[in-house]
Parts: sequence; structure tokens; C-alpha cells
Amino acid sequence: MGTKKRALSSVVVALASLLLVATGCGKAADKLSEKATEKAIESAAGEGVDVDLDGDGNFAIETEDGSYSAQVGKVPASWPDDVPLPPDLTVVQSGTEMADAEGITTTSVSFTTNATASAVAEFYTDALSDWTDTMNSTSSADSGDFSQLMYEKGDRTVVIIAASSEGETQVTINHTEAPAQ
Repeated sequence: MGTKKRALSSVVVALASLLLVATGCGKAADKLSEKATEKAIESAAGEGVDVDLDGDGNFAIETEDGSYSAQVGKVPASWPDDVPLPPDLTVVQSGTEMADAEGITTTSVSFTTNATASAVAEFYTDALSDWTDTMNSTSSADSGDFSQLMYEKGDRTVVIIAASSEGETQVTINHTEAPAQ
């Protein structure tokens, strides 16, 4: 991982930790919390960090090395059309990271569904049949099942991780795209 990518990752971790304190506050407290968060991140990552909190758990970070934004309960507008999301899901959080130095963009969606991890794996095996399947692992136990899949197509990669337990499945999908060479 490059130095700039590590710096942006450190900023994201710092913000995520501080956002736990910020959620649930009133408007005046939100502004105060945003300023405190921005100052803490600037001291950890250096000057040139812009943090935007909206009070609903959504946030965006801009640095000279790249940007990261996260939304609660919504799929990002930049989610690729050819990577479908299964029906009957509840989006928990999504995020988009853009690293200027490498030009790599990663978009992620985390959601829950009543489908099993195996059913999610089957959905993506069918939906991404024109992609190259580079990893496909599913296991089951009494406590639930687990699937991990990876597909590649040109300069793009999709990683799907699904874990079922007690009738609910948590899924995270990452779509990464490198600039065309």
C-alpha cells in the first residue's frame, strides 16, 4: 500500500472513530463535533483535510491525496450498473474512495438480506457470469454460512463477502477500478 493510500486510510479510521461520538447530537453540537473531528483528523493527517458531516451519519473527507465519502442507507450514485444488487436488501452503509496518486476508485456497499450467504453467492455467480471468477469459496456450519467471491473484468475487480447467522445475512461488496493503462 502506498504512503498516500495509507495516509488516506488513517484519516478514514480516525474519522470513523470520532463519528461514533458525533451521531445523535443536535445541530449546534453537530457543528462543534464537526470542527473537533476536523481538527483531530488534521493533527493526525496534516493540513489540507476537509471534513463534511451532515448530522445523519453521512460524511465526506477530502485531502490532497484523495477523498472518501460514506452514506448511510443508500447505494452510491457511482455504483456500476453491471454489478447488480440482489432484491430484498437493506443498505446499511456505502462508501467511495478515490486515490488521486494511483487513480484507483473503490466503491463499497454493505447491506443485510434474508437470503443465505450461499444464495447471495449463487446470485453473483449468475449475475457476473461474463466476469472472470478468480475466487469462489462457500462454507456452512451449524452457526450459519459464509461466502467469499472475487471477480475480475479488465481493470475492475469485485469482491463479495457474505456471512449468515440467525436468519440474516450481512454482505459487503467492493468494486475497484484502476485507470486504463
